Amino acid sequence: MDVTTLQTQGERAVATSAHTIEPPVHDGAGRWPLSIVLMPPPPAESVLAALTQEAIYLAGTDHLHSGAVGCAHVTVRALENRRPVPPQDPFAVSCAGALDRACAHHAPLFMKLERLLITPGGVLALLHPTSPDADEFRTYTLGHELGRNAYREGILSPRDLWYVSLLHFRGPIEHPKDLVTWSHQQLAPITWAFPDAALCTYEITTTAMRPRIRHTAAFGRAI
Repeated sequence: MDVTTLQTQGERAVATSAHTIEPPVHDGAGRWPLSIVLMPPPPAESVLAALTQEAIYLAGTDHLHSGAVGCAHVTVRALENRRPVPPQDPFAVSCAGALDRACAHHAPLFMKLERLLITPGGVLALLHPTSPDADEFRTYTLGHELGRNAYREGILSPRDLWYVSLLHFRGPIEHPKDLVTWSHQQLAPITWAFPDAALCTYEITTTAMRPRIRHTAAFGRAI
């Protein structure tokens, strides 16, 4: 889906209180499973946390604060449905090895903060990859290295946007018109470097789902 259509649908949903409510977390669901993510570097984490606080001020405090410090992340791939993942879990260990091999073929990724986007389910900070092979890493290299473990999204991932979720809606939106207006602001075009990728599960907190890093792989090819 293109960004303009997604924004239009999001604005309509927010304006009519027809927005999607984040469901309760439970095992077996497609939400918040073992995933491959990019964790924002400290400068990015600060900017994203500030934007999240602005969104909370307009939307209300009852939503998931997904862009808060320690919670913000870029999902590269979801790997399965949610379940308990014990230490040395065979599937997780195999995926960690695939991540190591995939990262070894690529230089660190660079992403530019592009714009805010309201969707029916929340608020996103869209990123634009300035690395020419970012999409290749997600779509082809990871799928090839994961092999049959790529069953959740397929060898060729269908994902076509890079973003950080700032809020997941979990109830009524206090100031919907102001939230929409705020989302139209022009953001400073900051570019951030992501030197590694990580395998994570998610912990439930009172205000967010916090990534719990299980394995980190550094990008290994020289720029």
